[in-house]
Amino acid sequence: MWVYRLKGTAAELDPLIPDLFDRGARGLEER
Repeated sequence: MWVYRLKGTAAELDPLIPDLFDRGARGLEER
């Protein structure tokens, strides 16, 4: 199922996710 594939992808990108959320949060705060 795509859910497991998504979890696998999330696991691979895990190190990048906090950085992306950080940038997204900062972008929203600046607006």
